[in-house]
Amino acid sequence: MAKAKRTRVKPHLDPDSRLQQLGSLALDELERRVLNGTATSQELTTLAKLGSEKTLLENERLRRENQLLTAKAEVIESAKRQEEMYAKAIKYMGIYRGEEVEDDYEDLF
Repeated sequence: MAKAKRTRVKPHLDPDSRLQQLGSLALDELERRVLNGTATSQELTTLAKLGSEKTLLENERLRRENQLLTAKAEVIESAKRQEEMYAKAIKYMGIYRGEEVEDDYEDLF
């Protein structure tokens, strides 16, 4: 049996992308073994679980939860910026009316 020529792939430097790269390479190797009929029963069982609808739904739920958390964080940041803008607007209005401002004017501009 002839061995397949392996090409050397440059490893990613970022740990997250490196992990994805290794996972992709592992899946490629597993696919090769499945097609050759040399995959173990444990590997086949793991593949069956990964491809099950329950697992796919759980992954989709996790993705949506992450999106929700990201949106919530963006709302919080937006509220902080809006609060800062309101504080500056109130300070400007006070200056316009001639009220004394305790702070110096540097943070207004």
